Amino acid sequence: MCTHRNTEDLLHEMFIVHTRDAYIRPHKHLGKPESFHIIEGTVDVFVFEEDGRVREVIKMGEYLSGRPFYYRINDPLYHTLIIRSDVLVFHETTSGPFNRADAIFAPWAPEESNPVGYEVFMGKLLQAAEKFFK
Repeated sequence: MCTHRNTEDLLHEMFIVHTRDAYIRPHKHLGKPESFHIIEGTVDVFVFEEDGRVREVIKMGEYLSGRPFYYRINDPLYHTLIIRSDVLVFHETTSGPFNRADAIFAPWAPEESNPVGYEVFMGKLLQAAEKFFK
């Protein structure tokens, strides 16, 4: 649900709901910081190097989970989400106006139209997350 009036607004705020099986292809935004405030659920935010290596994993959850509930990406870094709960509800804020070309998709990540590819990709990310926290 968008709370901004239209795509030309300078501030874009959205309430987003995803289920556990959602695939968000790793992407970055040029010149557009992005913040996530988790309202309900748990999620791992993956931040990548340009070549696709995992740079950081932030285990997030709603405030009462004891996990970080807010994260801001200031720089144009590839990122994605792996949802750990059945449902994830979050508030996302970024700068407008909206231009589809401002999102750059990672060339090393499968497209949304390739469910077999992204299932394998997400499995590898889950393994990387486990190693990341050991």
